[in-house]
Amino acid sequence: MPGPDQYPVKSPSQAYVAGSTLRFHSFVPRRGPNGGRAVIDGFELVAVFADITVATTAIQGADLWRSFKRIQIEMAGGILRWNAKGDESRQLCYLLEGANRVREFADSGTTANQAFKVAVYIPMERQFAVEPRDYSLPADLLSELRIDCADTAELDDDGGTVTINASGLSYYVIAWCHEEFSVRVTPHDLVGVTALPATTGMQLPVQGRLHDLAFMARGTSGGASMANLTDVRIDTIMPVATTREELLGQYMRDRFNANNLNSADGGQVRQDPYNAGKGVPVLWTTKRTSVFDGPILDQVGLTLTNTVASTLCLWRVVKPRDPYIQAAVADRYGISEGEWRVKTKGKSKRARTRWHPEQEAFLPLVAPLKR
Repeated sequence: MPGPDQYPVKSPSQAYVAGSTLRFHSFVPRRGPNGGRAVIDGFELVAVFADITVATTAIQGADLWRSFKRIQIEMAGGILRWNAKGDESRQLCYLLEGANRVREFADSGTTANQAFKVAVYIPMERQFAVEPRDYSLPADLLSELRIDCADTAELDDDGGTVTINASGLSYYVIAWCHEEFSVRVTPHDLVGVTALPATTGMQLPVQGRLHDLAFMARGTSGGASMANLTDVRIDTIMPVATTREELLGQYMRDRFNANNLNSADGGQVRQDPYNAGKGVPVLWTTKRTSVFDGPILDQVGLTLTNTVASTLCLWRVVKPRDPYIQAAVADRYGISEGEWRVKTKGKSKRARTRWHPEQEAFLPLVAPLKR
């Protein structure tokens, strides 16, 4: 147990089926052990490889995140809270969590019939925010978590040959939860990936506040080199072109943790992909960031000096509360309109008073937990 304020809920294991999507749902009770509302801070995704053969070239540790071909976390209303491939998720986790909270692995080795376990953590709460748990996901709003099973094309991308014996290979999920004795409805925090239609930029749909942004390209050892992306400009948010080195300098001050773990031969196991030139960090939140920070945008223009093929935009957007989800939550818990309060860091205030409507839609609402 991590402490008295959190508890784990483990899903049943599901067997690996090549090319399939495993669906995990209804495994987190909406009430916690003390009767409070269960809220999920993050998910530990575990792949158990009972028999895998790696020939010619080892699977690099950074590429073991590809054991999860795609990860999707869907909440009520069909809203995708997380939608990214395994290696994309790795870079997103470094951006959102910092190096000291990202699980990494030693190389798998070129071995026949080996067994190993890969476990990665996908956060729902935001460590770098004024109120991290304002972004956690209530269990009663989780629709399902989907994992696309790994295939040999994903895992042998470094030129080796991988053979997966499906017998005994399985996936399961651990939801790390806390209890709340009130009911909250919060803005929606969405994480995803968009391929740039041209190396020099795009118009990125936002429809909310853009809080985190980075660029990468898929490749071996955690990603392709981004040395040929030299500067970035973002309309409204960062109108002056800023170089990759300038962005990395500030990112390292805010995120980098130098406590690397070493493998048996002395090589680095943990290495921030942005510091290694495998990605370009552009925007990231800090512990001073609130739901009010940043302009509310329908879309934003991204302009790059860049020649890296197949560049991907990794993004995190905070969107306003969904009134239909709020109505469903109110009905479930018997909350009347007048019982909602606006939740701020210091205290709660009556909802819809003294707030501009556009701003109020981004504030969490809170009401008593009655049933």
